[in-house]
Amino acid sequence: MNINIHKNRLEQSIIKLQSFIDKKDMSQITSHILLEATKDRKIILEATDYEIYLKVVIEDIDVIENGKATFQGKKFLEIIKRLKNENINIKLSNSKVNITQNRNNFKLSSFNPNEFPKKEFNYSNNQIHIDTQTLFNSLKKISPSIAINNPKYELNGALIDISTDSIKFVSTDTRRLAIVTQTNSENNDAINIIIPKKAILEISKIFTGDIVIYYSENDLIIKSEEYIFSTKLLNGDFPEYQRIIPTNTRY
Repeated sequence: MNINIHKNRLEQSIIKLQSFIDKKDMSQITSHILLEATKDRKIILEATDYEIYLKVVIEDIDVIENGKATFQGKKFLEIIKRLKNENINIKLSNSKVNITQNRNNFKLSSFNPNEFPKKEFNYSNNQIHIDTQTLFNSLKKISPSIAINNPKYELNGALIDISTDSIKFVSTDTRRLAIVTQTNSENNDAINIIIPKKAILEISKIFTGDIVIYYSENDLIIKSEEYIFSTKLLNGDFPEYQRIIPTNTRY
């Protein structure tokens, strides 16, 4: 693998991927970012801590030699920040990733890229149709009421409760309850899914434009032209929030 890329184009993606790497155990491959250079002048960057996952695609890259490599995400960002806003060369040689810019030369160890945990996505008909801005605004409003490290695991996330006529975003830490109601104008199927708080915070940082949302029994997937994000869903029974709200309350 051998590529040339401008520092600024790479740095912004590496910053986004930091939240998806394992920073506790640097000996694990999940502390690394996977970089794949393709023949069609793209690079694909992936990071995961097994709970959340992010894939970034950057197009129109000077790919000298295609291939794959991994590098420790935290150390790589430290190196990139020290470099000038110019092109850099990234090359895999003898299980080392060489980062070169003018007279600056850094080396990082690379693990076997085939051992990186791969995500297989099945884009089935399980799709949620929600306006992007509506989704972001609703999640932002209920985020403060999501519990943190609650023994009732399902409270550490937000419920998306879709019925035939409405979409409700719900969170509670047992002291506070937040509900945002939107109209189910796209005839989404009736479902209940619980999204972890960590995933909700990352969604708002990553996406700005149009997105497509898919779900399965265990995962939520959000896709745009540049990113693919996934998170494991929380299992459990969310509290019956409607029972504690007086029937004449409008929300």
